[in-house]
Amino acid sequence: SPATVRQYTSITNNYLGFLAHIKLSALKNDQLQAQLNDLSVDRSPKTINNIKCFFTAVLGAYPPTFVPKLQAPPKEKKEVHIPSDNDIKAMLAAAAGTDMELPIKLAAFGSLRRSEVSSIFKDSVFEDHIEIRRDMVMASSGFVIKNRPKTFAGYRSIYLPADVMLQIRALADATPDDMPVISLNPRQIYDKFRQITRKADIYPFKYHSLRHYFASYCHSIGIPDQYIMKMGGWDDISTLTKIYQHTMDDRMEDARKQMLDYYKKLGV
Repeated sequence: SPATVRQYTSITNNYLGFLAHIKLSALKNDQLQAQLNDLSVDRSPKTINNIKCFFTAVLGAYPPTFVPKLQAPPKEKKEVHIPSDNDIKAMLAAAAGTDMELPIKLAAFGSLRRSEVSSIFKDSVFEDHIEIRRDMVMASSGFVIKNRPKTFAGYRSIYLPADVMLQIRALADATPDDMPVISLNPRQIYDKFRQITRKADIYPFKYHSLRHYFASYCHSIGIPDQYIMKMGGWDDISTLTKIYQHTMDDRMEDARKQMLDYYKKLGV
């Protein structure tokens, strides 16, 4: 993947430190671990894990007899903020008539990633759904179209509300065959979405939070996990349950009320 090549190049240029001057055949496990520990001071656990995986991939290929045993720092538990229904309405009101209106709907109601929104072509738009077939990724030369989704599970059909399909069909009809229907790359979507949340005067959600909204909403109305996985393009159930099935605050309040009403009927 161009994105993996770009990431490996970045690690080579920025994170090898003193290891860059040591021959692969002379590397020791404690030297690699010391480098990871030094980098862990001011870099995120995700970055450190990516570097650890890079070390493992290189050493698995070049001195194949050396199998490093490295410990990455534990991932930080972060509070995840999920947009409420009212937040979604506020975003759509702020984005009405702009080039961000459709990307917000595609993520919130169809669980599309930024890279998937940016790589929809006319041949992927049908009467009542769209097909996810491509991905837009960052290469060393800039954003490029990859002729497959991010993961195998990313191949999927997305059925959307009728008004959203009407919008995207109209846009597709006006777009040349060799151009993406949404003329924004993932970086532009990221930047413009931040502007939308500021305009809407709501919590500064990330665009990816709209996928959290989709999964959590589907879960809250009782859609089985295997169907949420298929609709959202997740690889396995653990990804869905550990990362995306967060409780939405407004629906939690409804659940509490149901529980207390039930206790009241019991005379508690």
